[in-house]
Amino acid sequence: MTGILKKLHLFLFIYAVFVIYQEYEKSQKEIQALNDRIPTLQRQIKKAEKEKQNLERYFKDIEEAKERIEKVAIGIDKLQKRLPPNISDTENLDLIRGLAESLNIKNILLSPGSEKVHGFYVSKDYKLKGSGTFLQYLILLEKIGEQEKILNIKTVNLVRSRTKQKGRFQLLDAEIILEAFRFNDKYKEARGIKEIEESFKKMPQRKSRRPKRKGKG
Repeated sequence: MTGILKKLHLFLFIYAVFVIYQEYEKSQKEIQALNDRIPTLQRQIKKAEKEKQNLERYFKDIEEAKERIEKVAIGIDKLQKRLPPNISDTENLDLIRGLAESLNIKNILLSPGSEKVHGFYVSKDYKLKGSGTFLQYLILLEKIGEQEKILNIKTVNLVRSRTKQKGRFQLLDAEIILEAFRFNDKYKEARGIKEIEESFKKMPQRKSRRPKRKGKG
């Protein structure tokens, strides 16, 4: 009994060393598991930083796009205000006929088309038919271009006239389409900024996946 008591402290010491060793081994496994996770965590951090940079760049692009859209919309508003509020068939037909007759163009026929909507403006075609020389038509087109009233020369078709020639200049039959404009008072240029922001809000947000922890040995 006395011998057992003398060796008891040795048994306690050995047991304590064994328990400490077990705890040490356990902690080493946990450290190793954490070390194994470090590359994965580093990749996730790098990916998160890249996503953050992409988002920052995206928001910057949105702000720049909003500024550009606003500038374009303001430009369209200004251009719209330069157009007349209405298209007068009487004024346009009288102007075109007067210019053609002043150049002695013959067989004048004028016919207005219908209005066509093009967003912030509305256009209307006028068809001019007549007989004259190339020089007469050239001067006519120059005079139309000099008018304060905006008249676009849309198409010009010239063919040799079947009328018997009386002078030394070749007569040409012409079909000229002129285009008049007015602003569309029902149109308002849409910025589209709110739609862009709303579409971003509806984008599905990616959930970050937590790495699975390895089981303790």
